Amino acid sequence: MKPFSKSKFSIIVCCCLFFAIACDQQKQNISTTSNTSSEISGSTTTLVRAGNFAQPILDPHQVSDIQNTALLYDLYEGLVSYDIHGNITPAVAQSWESKDQKSWLFHLRQDAKWSDGSEVTAEDFVHSWQNLLTNKTALAPYLGFIAVQNAREILQNKLPATALGIKAIDPHTLAIQLDKANAYLPMMLAHIALVPNKSGLYNGAYSLTNIDDKKISLTANPYYWNKVHVSFQQVEYWRTNLSSTKIDWQFLPPKTTTEVQQVPKLCSYYYELNPHHPTLQNTAIRQALISLISSQSAIANVALNGKATVNLLPQSMLFSSYLNLPPAEQLLMQANVTNQHPLHITLTYDDSAVNQQIAQNLSRQFSQSDLIHVSLQGKTTQEWATQHIQQQFQLIRSGWCADYNDPSAFLNNFHSKNPDNLIHYYNPQVDQWLEQAMTELNPEARQQLYQQVVDAIAQDAIILPLFQYYLPVSIAPNLAGYDLNNPTQIFYSKDLYRLVK
Repeated sequence: MKPFSKSKFSIIVCCCLFFAIACDQQKQNISTTSNTSSEISGSTTTLVRAGNFAQPILDPHQVSDIQNTALLYDLYEGLVSYDIHGNITPAVAQSWESKDQKSWLFHLRQDAKWSDGSEVTAEDFVHSWQNLLTNKTALAPYLGFIAVQNAREILQNKLPATALGIKAIDPHTLAIQLDKANAYLPMMLAHIALVPNKSGLYNGAYSLTNIDDKKISLTANPYYWNKVHVSFQQVEYWRTNLSSTKIDWQFLPPKTTTEVQQVPKLCSYYYELNPHHPTLQNTAIRQALISLISSQSAIANVALNGKATVNLLPQSMLFSSYLNLPPAEQLLMQANVTNQHPLHITLTYDDSAVNQQIAQNLSRQFSQSDLIHVSLQGKTTQEWATQHIQQQFQLIRSGWCADYNDPSAFLNNFHSKNPDNLIHYYNPQVDQWLEQAMTELNPEARQQLYQQVVDAIAQDAIILPLFQYYLPVSIAPNLAGYDLNNPTQIFYSKDLYRLVK
């Protein structure tokens, strides 16, 4: 996971076991724009995608943006993958098992092949994961994040890469040992950094055939295990002519594009309220501040790709909390805030046009109470980050982007021992619920634990949610095989197909 002020990892991954493979299933479960136009056009064999590929990145260990990631997901496939809704589904691993959630066995399908026809083996994953740590790229810490045994020590040069907790039992059985129990490990394994990587070979639905100044060309991999469900036989990633009406799919399209849709991101924007600051130690004061804010008004007239929310977690996770609080003025007076002794608060933010506008909107809302005096503090990114880490703030602009689609990707930040818990929030009950969720296999029980965590965080009033980020995308009206509610931002070319009359 990452705060969107920093870049620990770059790619978002996802959750939940749901194996959808047939085109008929996809047609019944997709969300698209109207595809009933009589002007159905475009090739049924060639898909045209476009984006910023000035310097295409073909190494899964080096990728750092969503557009190059889409290209790589066409070329490579990991142990698990995504369905069109953003749920985890078996890929190279057709099944997995664990008795204690620390020692895992993944059983690889025997028909998984590289683009030269050779088998994809457990050793391929061992070598790729070890190389990820040896090369120490920006994505290498992800292995430590998912708690693969010895990953952190290897990154610190305390152990060799061969000490990593991954082992090939036989060509089709991969053992993964963790430092701690993690019931949702499979949900975290679709990360692009964890695909097997062999020079010049590809194990995904497509193979790279050519790169020139205008486009990157892919051709369907004849050895792909699920090739029967691949509709487009060629995929072109255009590097120029980005305003062409012949483009089928384009993230971040030019502003001149008329039909632009929005897909959700696993990114939340919020303010943190410092419970250790003398002014905000009283929970009633923090509750009063949050109750005064309308997230809709906070982002009104601000140019951003996002939708207002009152929830910490993205909408796709279906969590919400409700607090039946007394009026803000009553809460403030209970905390001995009066006209003679008003509450002085400072909003700290990293200075950009968007952050400044939001801070100004918040200031206006807080100032509706005569008991609150507000000042704004715009800082450089470095100054803002330093104050955040050192807890030198009252309310500070913050947020989080997750690397996989599960509540734990957001809520684990609020465990007292999590290094990303920058406000040093401590609620022993929250710690206990999060630890229980780490080993809980029953989905309903996990959901209940996380709901309790969400409710506790809301009651403690340490987070002021404002909006969830969305990503603009232009999609041809006759394209199908996708779900616009998929929050992972990963849309495989192999799942897409053309509607024909």
